[in-house]
Amino acid sequence: MKPTKSSAGKYLIVVFLILAIFGITARLFVNFSKIPLLKSVNKIVQVKNDFTKLDSCIFKLYNAENSCRMYVVSGERNYYNQFVDEIRRSP
Repeated sequence: MKPTKSSAGKYLIVVFLILAIFGITARLFVNFSKIPLLKSVNKIVQVKNDFTKLDSCIFKLYNAENSCRMYVVSGERNYYNQFVDEIRRSP
């Protein structure tokens, strides 16, 4: 049986539809596979912000400790006031 012009067109349409379905499926798979990656990136940003706050707190406490030591060594009230200010400002 010879393929006619209309049956060749039908095969072409079927092949095109199969390729389109495959392309859509591949694109959806790629997009949905990126979702966990995006969530983990958001978690990394949140952790970075938390570490930044923690580093800031440690730095303030370090300065407060230095002021306290200077107060103990020298007895100057200025160092005590700096110590109290640093403790009050730390989160």
